[in-house]
Amino acid sequence: MESGSHIDAEICGYQGCSRTSSAQDGHCVLHSDDTDKDPVAFRRAISEVIRAGVQQGDAAVFSGVVFPEDSFDLLAAFDRCGVSCDPRNLEIKECKFPQGILLRGSGLSELHIHGCSGSEIKIEQINARQIKLASNELDRLQISQCRVEYLFFGAYEAFNANHPQIRNVFMLHCECHRFQMSHTHIEKLHVAGCSVAAGTHINGGRHRAILIRDTSFSGPTHFEELAPNDYFVIARCPIREPRLFSIVRCDLSKAGFNGTDLTDVHFSANNWRRTGSTRVCILDHQLAIDKKPLPEFLGPYGDISLNECAETYRQLKTNFENRSNYIDAGAFHFCDLELRRLSLPRPWRWFSIYSFYRLLSGYGEQPVRATAVFAVALCILAGLHLLAGFSVGGNVVDYTLSELPRHTSHWREILQAAQLAFSHLTLRSSTSPEALATPVNTALWMFETIFGPLQLGLIALTIKRRVRR
Repeated sequence: MESGSHIDAEICGYQGCSRTSSAQDGHCVLHSDDTDKDPVAFRRAISEVIRAGVQQGDAAVFSGVVFPEDSFDLLAAFDRCGVSCDPRNLEIKECKFPQGILLRGSGLSELHIHGCSGSEIKIEQINARQIKLASNELDRLQISQCRVEYLFFGAYEAFNANHPQIRNVFMLHCECHRFQMSHTHIEKLHVAGCSVAAGTHINGGRHRAILIRDTSFSGPTHFEELAPNDYFVIARCPIREPRLFSIVRCDLSKAGFNGTDLTDVHFSANNWRRTGSTRVCILDHQLAIDKKPLPEFLGPYGDISLNECAETYRQLKTNFENRSNYIDAGAFHFCDLELRRLSLPRPWRWFSIYSFYRLLSGYGEQPVRATAVFAVALCILAGLHLLAGFSVGGNVVDYTLSELPRHTSHWREILQAAQLAFSHLTLRSSTSPEALATPVNTALWMFETIFGPLQLGLIALTIKRRVRR
C-alpha cells in the first residue's frame, strides 16, 4: 500500500497528464502553478509534447500549461525539438500566461487558442491557414504582420455577461482572406493597416471601442448588433465593393467615418445620435465642433476639419436618398450644410448664402419655419406700406410712425396694406390698393418682387420634401 501510494504521488495531478510530479503541489513542471520553473526542464517538457503530437500525426496540444514568469516564445520550441513537421498544427487550451506568450516567425497550418488566461498573447509574422481564438481572458492580444486565410476570435456560444474578456486587441498590418469576430467581450479592438480579401463578419458581444483605420475591405463585409454606447470608428478605409458592405442593427451614437466613402454602404435598422428633429450627430461632428480629444484609451484619431465631416454627411445623404429613406437623408442634408456654414470665417458664417438658407427654411427641411418667415415678412411689409402710403379708390392712406393703427377700428387699412404687400410678393398686379409713386415704395416693390417668389419657392420645396418622407 505504501509503495502504491508513493507511485500515485509521483504522477501529475492534472487530468490526462502522465508525467512525473516534480513540484510540491503534486503537478509536473508544465502544470505546476509555480511560475518560477526550471527553464531547462520546462523546455524539455514542451519538446516532448510537440514530438508526441507530431508522431501521432495530429496537433501539438498544450492543455492546462502554466507558463513561466518570462514571456515564452512557444513556436521557437518547434525548431529546438529537432523534428520535422509540416504542416504544423498547434492547440493551446486552458493555459495560463502570467507574463505573456509569444508566437512568432513560424509557419502554421492551424493555430487554436481557447479557454486561456493571462497578461498577453503576441502573434507575429505567421503564415497560417487558420487562427482561432475563443473564450480567452487576457489583458492584451496582438496580431501583427501575419498572413492568414481565416482568422476568428470570440466565443462559440451566444454572448452573455459572464464571457471572458480581452481588454485590448490589436491587429496590425495583417493580410486576411476571411475575418470573423463573434460574441466577443472586448474593451478595445484596434485594427490598422490590414487588408481583408474575401469577407469580414463582426457581430454581437460587448465592446467599449472598435477602431478600424487604414484597412481595406473586399468581398462581403458585415457589422451587426454592436452594443449601445460603443465607440465605432471606421477611418480612411478603402471599401472595394461598397454594395457588399453593410452595417445593420448597430448603435451608431458614437460612430465616426472620417475619410471612408459611405455613398453605397448599406445601413439598416441602426440607432443614430440625434440632437434635434432634423439633426443626426456622428462622432466626427462632435470632434470637429467641440475640438475635444477622444478618451485617452482610444488613442489618436487625427484632426477632423468641418469640411471633411460635411463630406461624410453628404455621402450619407446621397446613400439614404438612393434607398428612399428621405427622413434620415434630410437630417444628414441639414448637418452637411450647417457644417459648411460653420467652416466659413466668423463674419461670413452669419451673412453667407448658407446663413440665409438656414434662416428662411432650415436648409429646405422645415416647412413651418419657411411659412412663418413668409407670414412675418408679410406683416412687416404691410406696416411699411402704411408708412410709405398707398391709395384706395382715390383716397390716400398715409400714416406717420406715431399714428400707426393700434386698434381694430383701423382693421380695414391694415388689411388693405397686407393685400398690397401680398400682391407684390406673389407678382400680381394691383390697382386698388395701389402704392404711391415714391422712392420708398419703389424700394419696397423691388424687395417684394425678389423675396416673395424666393420664399414661396422655399415653402414649396420644404413641403415637397415633407410629403416625400
